[in-house]
Amino acid sequence: MNFVNGLSDSGGSRNLFIVGMSYDGTSYGNNVQNLYGGGAGSFTVGSDTIAVSTASLAASSSPMSFISPAAGNQSLVGSPTFGDEFQAVTANLNGDTISHFGGNDVIDLTDMAFAGASSTYSGTATGGTLALTDGVHSAAITLVDGGAYGASAFKLVSDGHSGTSVLFA
Repeated sequence: MNFVNGLSDSGGSRNLFIVGMSYDGTSYGNNVQNLYGGGAGSFTVGSDTIAVSTASLAASSSPMSFISPAAGNQSLVGSPTFGDEFQAVTANLNGDTISHFGGNDVIDLTDMAFAGASSTYSGTATGGTLALTDGVHSAAITLVDGGAYGASAFKLVSDGHSGTSVLFA
């Protein structure tokens, strides 16, 4: 999803807008939704409707940003204070460097099967390499500017959509 923060609507209020999204490789750029200006919003993605609750967004004490790299070997910078979700297919996260991974952050490998997923970490408490594989897909992600990294700092969970998410434990 692409977000634009701070645009003013016709009433002059400051809002958060979704200006487009991509799902399973299909772009839905014509979907524009004002998330704070008047009730729940939704997108139609293929034959599915995805609802967005403005109440839950307004009540959230820790905003989340979504970072989806389009290719591997990139430098991605998360927020040192808010939650970030780094979401992509394995090839687009392989070789990436992520700064400030910790707290409420998530790495979502959308094509890595959770049933066979495993991880190893090599490095120090402030930086190193997180290697992930399911036997078919593999990614090595360099983590820097973190804290308390170690073999037990990462938890693998199902992302609920046939992929694997990495949580900072």
